[in-house]
Amino acid sequence: MELRNSLRTWWRRRDDDARFTGVLFLVCVIVFAGYGLMRVHLLRCNGYDLGIFDQAVRRYAHFQAPIVTLKGDNFNIFGDHFHPIIALWAPLYWIWDNVASLIVGQALVVAATAFPAWRFIRRHGGGRVAKAFLAAVMLGWPVVALISFDVHEVAFALPLLAWAIDALDRRATVVLFISCVLLLLVREDMGVVVAVIGLVWLAWPRRRRTVADWAAGIGLLLLGFAAFVFVTVVVIPHFAPDGYQYWAYSEFGSGASGAFVGALEAPWKVLWLLFWPPAKTLTWLALLIPLALLPLRSPYALIALPIMAERMLATRTNLWGLWYHYNAPVWIILALAAVDGYGRLPERWRAKLRVRALALTVVDLAVGVAVVVSLVVVQCLGLPSLAARRAAMAYVPADTCVVSVNQMADAFVRTNRVSVPGISQQRADFYVLDWAASPPSVTSLDWTAQQAHDYAISQGFAVVFQSGTLEVLQAADYTGPDVTTCGPDAP
Repeated sequence: MELRNSLRTWWRRRDDDARFTGVLFLVCVIVFAGYGLMRVHLLRCNGYDLGIFDQAVRRYAHFQAPIVTLKGDNFNIFGDHFHPIIALWAPLYWIWDNVASLIVGQALVVAATAFPAWRFIRRHGGGRVAKAFLAAVMLGWPVVALISFDVHEVAFALPLLAWAIDALDRRATVVLFISCVLLLLVREDMGVVVAVIGLVWLAWPRRRRTVADWAAGIGLLLLGFAAFVFVTVVVIPHFAPDGYQYWAYSEFGSGASGAFVGALEAPWKVLWLLFWPPAKTLTWLALLIPLALLPLRSPYALIALPIMAERMLATRTNLWGLWYHYNAPVWIILALAAVDGYGRLPERWRAKLRVRALALTVVDLAVGVAVVVSLVVVQCLGLPSLAARRAAMAYVPADTCVVSVNQMADAFVRTNRVSVPGISQQRADFYVLDWAASPPSVTSLDWTAQQAHDYAISQGFAVVFQSGTLEVLQAADYTGPDVTTCGPDAP
């Protein structure tokens, strides 16, 4: 009773804004974590990317190199992307050694965006409409798309970008530098984002530029580009013999130099490819229309440009659309830019827009809630296959080497050495296949279930379980679990 009274007294002493952000943070954590944990329970998650991050972070938790067998034999995750910030999730495994720890960790990180975002929005004019707007942003479709893609390092970019833009808006140099340095640890492409933040700092000051302003802006420009070049040219190629694999810009030539030269020779093609095919235009509109196109009036929107250019100019079609995690950091940038853009409107326009802005915010919030509910319903449609999946898993003991279809690989990462078909030369004890699963396009081989089945049979595997579209095959020379070679910490 005394504890409850103390908590009630503390809560009453909190100001209205603190209560609002606290409640919004808690709601977001419950929604995001609840949805993710439901997917884990229903075995609806994937090896790419949840299993990958589980393997990397689990090794961080044991103070080991982040070797990820789902990407290949002895594959260090730094050969794929540079995201050391995910090591901050490692302590969660000391508390709960489970892939679900990452789900909770991501929910906490994404929900924390509410605090710097509200600080920015409140400074530009608070009130109930502003609070409803922030709730709509936090539950917006790009954030929900990020959460529905299980776990990704981009989650850290959301609060850090909001923190950086808030510091940029306040001209808080130290805070800006701290947030930008942390952004550089999220992923290699954040170096270009930091450089653009430096450009915005220099080009749109709210006061006369001082020597310190010039030093800060130029420092961020140089720091961002230097970090990007160093990571993509030195760090990642050190761990990946084939070098940095994400220069997928064949329209402009191969490799970094080819893409850069090609873009300079045909700038009109750059502009065209930002919006064509139509799927790209749809993504632009889906990001801007819910914000009433207001980001276009703010220089802060430029911070999203390198992220969008990287996606829209790439040849990987999955980067162009509305799904996965790609739109979430852009959404946060554009949402804060919309607040700034609204403040730059003439007063007579703002007066006319207030009622419409409230209506649009309500619609945005309703759409976000509807998307969440729809996703929950879609996940529950997988309930009939849950029993079959659990039965298939029961045939695979812990500490065995498993080759699993992407759609079930994450279920084995806690107890087994796991890879997906076609990427490992190590011995395998079991193949776990789903004939209904489409090729995941996560490896250069993109094996279908038929190809994996035929290969396993050719190697002497025999079918030991079959239910519906699920199938488990066991090696002829399987002798039992081997924690050293096939345990979850095996390289």
